[in-house]
Amino acid sequence: MHHSLLPQNFLQQNSLFYHILHQRGCVRTRVIVEAIPRLLHPHPLEQVGLGLAFFVAGAVIHGVLAWFMLRAGKRLRSITLEADAHHLFADVFTTAGA
Repeated sequence: MHHSLLPQNFLQQNSLFYHILHQRGCVRTRVIVEAIPRLLHPHPLEQVGLGLAFFVAGAVIHGVLAWFMLRAGKRLRSITLEADAHHLFADVFTTAGA
């Protein structure tokens, strides 16, 4: 959620929310700072097998979670939960396609 969409005093009253927004900004900055030298001076990939194993494990976990969410959504007749499950399935399939 963008800062301007929040009420004036929301961030001050919800310090955890503010902390999360700040932390996400720091992580983005760190990724960009680390990526620039690697783009300018590429190195061969290391431990490709380990990275692929984590990727597959993450995809399986997200797929199973989406399946449980879809079942719960149908059982509870929650279109929101079903939509979240379909979104998560779409993320799994698009990531696998990439």
